[in-house]
Amino acid sequence: MTWFYYVVTAGFGLIFGSFFNVCIYRMPLGRKLDKRSECPFCGMMIHWYDNIPLVSFMALKGRCRGCGSPISWRYPIVELSTALLFALIYWWSVSIVPGEIGVSGGAAFVPELIIGLLMVSVLIISVGADVSHGIVPNKATFPGMVLMLAAVVGLSAYRGEPWRIGTAVASAAIGAGFLFFAGTLYGMLFMKPGEGEEDDEPEKTRDANGHGQGEGDDDEEEFLTGIGMGDVKLMILIGLALGYFNWYLVVIQLFLGYLAGGVVALVLMIFMGLGRKDKLPFVPFLAAGAIVTLIWGQTIMDWYLKL
Repeated sequence: MTWFYYVVTAGFGLIFGSFFNVCIYRMPLGRKLDKRSECPFCGMMIHWYDNIPLVSFMALKGRCRGCGSPISWRYPIVELSTALLFALIYWWSVSIVPGEIGVSGGAAFVPELIIGLLMVSVLIISVGADVSHGIVPNKATFPGMVLMLAAVVGLSAYRGEPWRIGTAVASAAIGAGFLFFAGTLYGMLFMKPGEGEEDDEPEKTRDANGHGQGEGDDDEEEFLTGIGMGDVKLMILIGLALGYFNWYLVVIQLFLGYLAGGVVALVLMIFMGLGRKDKLPFVPFLAAGAIVTLIWGQTIMDWYLKL
């Protein structure tokens, strides 16, 4: 029956992925999350049967039932990615803590599952918003940080391992501090005033038609850095999650994130003519580094120590 738990986890991933799509689209625009979805082109309210994860997109052949306008491929991609990542996190959690639900060992893996799913959920929303709108919404990172800190404290107390709280907070400080310092240093050396990344909530963003609309949050400070402050805030959450397991995991995550970002940027510079003023979203690389580190970080460290 092991497969059953993976199917259930992936199923929940599809459902949550559908909600994450709502967050990705509405949070940067400052819209409420509890209103019914509508087509951004014709304004037609989307019925429940047109909102079934993956199934509705395929049934409608990727087009609005009302006006026939194309539905962004982001929707099925986010839903499928969430399902796969949820299943991956479940596999990882039962791998490092033997014993599945209903099997010998009980549910000892649940703390790992909670930390992993919470981190992945915020990362999916942040990556989607960064790629689609160029910002990381405070409405995702702030609640995510609070929930992650509460999870770290609660699960550490539950297991009688209070030291995990210290390593989590230290990792968050190391990760966010390094990211801010590196971005500021880059901005001072290579950027001119006015070229810095804005904080994660611009005054206006664009809808699916490319028209500016919606008011963002009030947090609009601008910094002369090579990264947005939303990236730094997200790094706090990542640091808390990875630090729950060990402080050095955040170092591995930063290395992998910068390595991936550097390689992709170099390839784009050579083959696509990416220039210094062109912006490349960094959150996807931070997220990829975080997920790889969460699952295989200890293996990477063990391999490194054997060199």
